[in-house]
Amino acid sequence: MPAGGARENQSMIHVLYDHGDERPASGLTTAQIQAARLDAAGVLWADLEAPDAAELARILGEAFRLDVATGRLFLEYGGAAEPVGLAGCALVPLRSSAAHTPALDQVSRPNAGTLGLYLGSNFVISLHAEPWPLVAALRQAVAAGETSMAQGTAVLAAEIMWRIVRHDREVADAAAAALSRLGRQSGGETAARLTRVRGDLVALGREVRQQRKAALWLARDPASPIGASDRGTFALIEQALSSQLERTEALLAEAARLAELQRLAIQRHSTRSLQVIAALLLALWLTVGAIAVVALMLALRR
Repeated sequence: MPAGGARENQSMIHVLYDHGDERPASGLTTAQIQAARLDAAGVLWADLEAPDAAELARILGEAFRLDVATGRLFLEYGGAAEPVGLAGCALVPLRSSAAHTPALDQVSRPNAGTLGLYLGSNFVISLHAEPWPLVAALRQAVAAGETSMAQGTAVLAAEIMWRIVRHDREVADAAAAALSRLGRQSGGETAARLTRVRGDLVALGREVRQQRKAALWLARDPASPIGASDRGTFALIEQALSSQLERTEALLAEAARLAELQRLAIQRHSTRSLQVIAALLLALWLTVGAIAVVALMLALRR
């Protein structure tokens, strides 16, 4: 399939090559990708969305000389939870799910599933089985010359991670807003919504932990392909993700507190309802009893 084209199964292959021109080259053939791969002064980015077996073999195997089986396993099973060093590059998985939007909020969580970043000295391959609009938006900005990837693969990878960090913050903001509203409401539906928000926050915390692990690996691990001059950027990303994790855990604690208040409120309401029913039954019993006594007295007088 030509680079940049689409298939009926919705696979999308985009290749960009920056070698000093105003805008990066696109639509590269396999031979051109191979040549660009050997250009130490250039920067190559291949974004592979849901590639089929032939496309994976062409890009990973033929063009980049990487192990195709690793990429296939990554697409099928989501890859390992931790980064791994490979021959000539590293594979860094980044987990972020789009399915758990906080209740009561219409915040877009565009990324879905796992994004695998192959990071080499002069190339980045982004591999994913589902659409990642935040990656697509960055790629389109690079293709239009609005954002440059001439500074190298580390800067490109860092920009992708910073966008994920900002996305995590938006999700946390939406959850905080939902909790603020739910804290002023009560009832069974409110309790159900609180349960959904807690589930969203648990998912977010799990994702942020994995992202933080990836940033820490890139910043400190000896097998990281990131040069010493760029590792500080990933240390900053790791710090931002640590702060995000602390906030997520605080929001989870707040959600648990509100859920307990809801439980107590429902319990009190149930108790009051039972008390009212008991009072009504007692009143009914007394009324029926009084009527029975009057009827008995009248009968005796006769």
